[in-house]
Amino acid sequence: MHAVSNESQALLGACKYVMLCLLRRLEGDHPGLIDDLMDEVETDRLSILLADRMDGAAEQIFKQVDDLLAHASSVSRSGNEFETCWRDVTPVATRSAASASSSISSLTVRWPRASSR
Repeated sequence: MHAVSNESQALLGACKYVMLCLLRRLEGDHPGLIDDLMDEVETDRLSILLADRMDGAAEQIFKQVDDLLAHASSVSRSGNEFETCWRDVTPVATRSAASASSSISSLTVRWPRASSR
């Protein structure tokens, strides 16, 4: 495990840890969820590429998403009740935390609306 260099890195590691734990629990309740997320991410990536809007920041974000989902998938499929979400939660910094944070905050995330009944 790498030493956390600053508070932003610790926050990123904490978010990744919580996300992995949540994904593992959701996958347990909804088998196939992580595979569906992987397919959706690939569709979004292709849409961005086709629109010629892929830049370095987006590529790095997609790389982190791919790594996160692959890790979540391996944890949920391990069948080992002692396998934890903790493994390798320290994010790999390819840019400064401030730069990564500003790139992430500039993205627009569209969440599906809950259907009204």
